[in-house]
Amino acid sequence: MRNLEKGLLLAELIDPSLTSKEQIENLVDWIRKQDAYLQLVKSMMEIKKSSSFLATILYEEFSLINLDQVQSIEEGLIAYSKILYLCQIAIPNFYVNPLLVLNEKERKIPLGQILIKFNEKYITLDELSLDNSFSFNEKYDFINNKVNDWEDEVYTRIIEPIKELNKKNNRNLPKIKVLPFSYLLTGLIYFVEIVLMIFLYFFGSNKIKELLFHFNFSSYLEVNYFLIIFLSFSALSLLFLLFNITIRFIKYNKYRKARKIIINNEGNISKTVNKAGDKLTAYLIKNIEKHELLKKKVFSFSSCYYIFDYVTYLFYVNYKCKKIKDNTMKIIHKILFIITETFFVMFIFLLIFRMI
Repeated sequence: MRNLEKGLLLAELIDPSLTSKEQIENLVDWIRKQDAYLQLVKSMMEIKKSSSFLATILYEEFSLINLDQVQSIEEGLIAYSKILYLCQIAIPNFYVNPLLVLNEKERKIPLGQILIKFNEKYITLDELSLDNSFSFNEKYDFINNKVNDWEDEVYTRIIEPIKELNKKNNRNLPKIKVLPFSYLLTGLIYFVEIVLMIFLYFFGSNKIKELLFHFNFSSYLEVNYFLIIFLSFSALSLLFLLFNITIRFIKYNKYRKARKIIINNEGNISKTVNKAGDKLTAYLIKNIEKHELLKKKVFSFSSCYYIFDYVTYLFYVNYKCKKIKDNTMKIIHKILFIITETFFVMFIFLLIFRMI
């Protein structure tokens, strides 16, 4: 805190009228420009990718800091103090759960560099291992409790959602179709239009054939233009439909794979979590007993990270949106489809008008 803020705070405490709105706004602008605030904003972008409870708590705490709502020097300095505190602990080494990590930055952290709260102080696991001021039994009890906390978090994040999914058997879960009715209807419309064009080409009257397929721009100009535009948009629309169907198949395969791995597989996944927890505990105890550094990386014990992605995806599809989420290709295809069919209708009306 600069002397300026100290003086403003003292003046505000003596008489709130001594500080102006402009001074409060200047304080907020100063906070926004500080390295601590800029670094914290950057850290929060990484925290959003994490799967740990601590990361979620840190992000919620950050969300409560609203500099736009600061009404006094005191509120501004309190917010700045929170920013400084969060900036110190908003790092992967503090919030990572070795049994459940998703992003590469967390997976590469050495176990020894993980921050823990031991004896009311934040230290690394390496510092705990090398510290001779505590007995092995004290460290042993702490490590067992800590790993149990990590395991409980994995159970909450993975096993409980799986139990929720398994309450409904495979047949009762919402049926997610490979291709919804809208896709089939669109394909049918394209098919009918193509068949209609082929029919008119082979079986239509000479006048219709001349209007449709013999491009003489000195006559029937509007019909020819409408036909060219219609065919162009039809080709684009059909292309994006095929792209969309391809993406749909890829997403459906992910959904099907998620069901295969998760549904009715709770027991095996629970065993995987227990096994990973036992392996982590054994490694920590062994090295701490010998006062050695913990050099293994987090990814050596994160055996459930791939399952978490499938559980989250399956839970979202079945219980929230109850469908496979649309993609940008589908939105583009919808726009092209509307334009195509608009020109098709106009083209038919113009053709009928010219025939009369």
